Amino acid sequence: MDGTIDQLARLVLERVPLDHRLLIAIAGVPGSGKSTLAYPLVDAINAKLSSTSSTTASSTPKTAGILRARTNIDQETELLDFRAQANDDKITEGSAAESGEAHHDQIAIAVGLDGWHYSRAELDKFPDPNEARTRRGAAFTFDAPSYLAFIVALRESIPSTTSTTTTPSSFTIPYHTFSHSLKDPLPSLHPITPQNRIIVIEGLYTLVKEGVWASATTRMDLRIWLECDPKVVRERLLRRCLKEGIEDTVEKAQQRVDGSDMLNGEWISTRLTRDQDLIVIESKEDVRLVTLGP
Repeated sequence: MDGTIDQLARLVLERVPLDHRLLIAIAGVPGSGKSTLAYPLVDAINAKLSSTSSTTASSTPKTAGILRARTNIDQETELLDFRAQANDDKITEGSAAESGEAHHDQIAIAVGLDGWHYSRAELDKFPDPNEARTRRGAAFTFDAPSYLAFIVALRESIPSTTSTTTTPSSFTIPYHTFSHSLKDPLPSLHPITPQNRIIVIEGLYTLVKEGVWASATTRMDLRIWLECDPKVVRERLLRRCLKEGIEDTVEKAQQRVDGSDMLNGEWISTRLTRDQDLIVIESKEDVRLVTLGP
């Protein structure tokens, strides 16, 4: 895992502008390992920036100095191979790291698209509430216009962190996280601030080329897609469904996975923006435990 994350982190740091945020989208079908890639990547980026800042002259403004000290990468890799290793750490769903709260004061932070789920109360107001709840996770159960507004706000120019002409709250951007215990979105404890210069957004629809989603996709600076065999994804989803107590029998788990998650995956895959700039990562075996392959 460390080799792949390090390679991506160096690529990210090559792209950071001085007056705008760098936006990175990580997408994939359900069970492909989006959050498992996003949060370690953020940790690696911040670690590199912290290391760089220790060698920056004290006379240089903090953020600008860090971002000017770009790292180099020999070659951009468009296809990275993820394979299992027995002793790597994994992200626990619903943890502070996954919600993004743990990195609110860092230059790089991760934001999950799950924060734009419609709440269960909102789903109950849909024309067919039963379908909306059953298909929760499908594109129509997300507040896409609100998500686009968030991305547009992130794209605005940001002031220097040393500026004395604005108050800290002038350029903050609120957003929502998703509470797995409450099964609904909640306001983040910490808004996006000018200090947050690199935003990694992970979620099912962050690279979709249709409707409102497409407007958000075109505003991304780096686009990463996790490619995964449908059979592997289905097995992961079934294990997760049973392990986390979402369903209590194999039959119910199969109905949920086949009637929702796999359908969402097919919908996403046919609407992916595939071009020469897309970074494709092949997700193999258990994506929670990964390393760079040969």
